[in-house]
Amino acid sequence: MSFPLLPSLFLLLMGGFWLFALWRVVASGNGISQACFVAGYFPLAIVIRLGRPSDLMAPIWAPFLYAYTWSGIAALFWAASQLRPTRRGLAVADTPPRMAAFYLALLVLHIDVALAAALSYDRALALYLMVPPAMAMLAMLLYLGFCRLTVRPERTMVNWGSLALLMLFPLAWFKLCEFAVPVVLRYS
Repeated sequence: MSFPLLPSLFLLLMGGFWLFALWRVVASGNGISQACFVAGYFPLAIVIRLGRPSDLMAPIWAPFLYAYTWSGIAALFWAASQLRPTRRGLAVADTPPRMAAFYLALLVLHIDVALAAALSYDRALALYLMVPPAMAMLAMLLYLGFCRLTVRPERTMVNWGSLALLMLFPLAWFKLCEFAVPVVLRYS
């Protein structure tokens, strides 16, 4: 059994994630979120340029393939200026709730990749770099989880318990991908 349309579906998923990220940032109308998104491109392009010095076009096309990394760097910039830890949880300042949910999802994804890479002998890092569609799907699932927590008029805070629960989800996702990716590659 083979899946001839699977590579096209994966590319469509990656393009869709980048377009969703761009739409979420533009639709927010928040200048800080937009500036963080634009600024997130440059560190990624520099790292790619240093990692692949012979490929002159890699800094231009690779950030679009790794849109979740681009958005994760932007989320780190955003978190430095917009998140405030309190006794009850993380308070979000001056950001529309859906934009905050998107950046929080990417922040949790990257924190979990760093934790899982330290615990799993870099298998999680290999999944992160080699299977972009799985990471884009994980980012969208985390975004939906954070939307349930933050998109309410009276709530501008994510409590610590909910945050800890959502941080466990990517670790389970990495275990699932360790078994699912070889099967998909075998039959595609």
